[in-house]
Amino acid sequence: VGISTDEIYAAMDWLYARQGTIEAQLAKRHLKEGSRVLYDLSSSWMEGTKCPLASYGYSRDHKRGKTQIEYGLMTDVDGRPISIEVFSGNTADPSAFVNAVNMTRDRFGLKELIMVGDRGMITRARIEAMRGLEGTNWITCLRSPQIRTLVDDEALQLGLFDET
Repeated sequence: VGISTDEIYAAMDWLYARQGTIEAQLAKRHLKEGSRVLYDLSSSWMEGTKCPLASYGYSRDHKRGKTQIEYGLMTDVDGRPISIEVFSGNTADPSAFVNAVNMTRDRFGLKELIMVGDRGMITRARIEAMRGLEGTNWITCLRSPQIRTLVDDEALQLGLFDET
């Protein structure tokens, strides 16, 4: 209460100027070699016309005909934010994910890490690319047909999911 829009923008500008330093400190505090790093990409649709990153792309909000921006959030395994990056609204999940892998390795100096992401981000192509990066592993989910194949092949012990 009592804070002007200009003061809020000034605070955001102050944070933006220090973002790299803040993120490096958070990574040093919360990420270690071999850490699991959680990453997700989301989007927000735009009403205005002046944002240079606003583009047409896949709308998670189902807002057809609206430009949007994408933002990728990286957290540690406990969900503490480490970094955030904003992308053009037409950035695909796999492209942002590759950027997150490179940032984690290069900016935060981690040689060994486990990236955790959803199946839209960690595609077969991304897995093949990560296989070439020494010390990089991943965790993702299976698609329904893959789960069905495991069930049909009796490769899953469904009893492990029962409650007693």
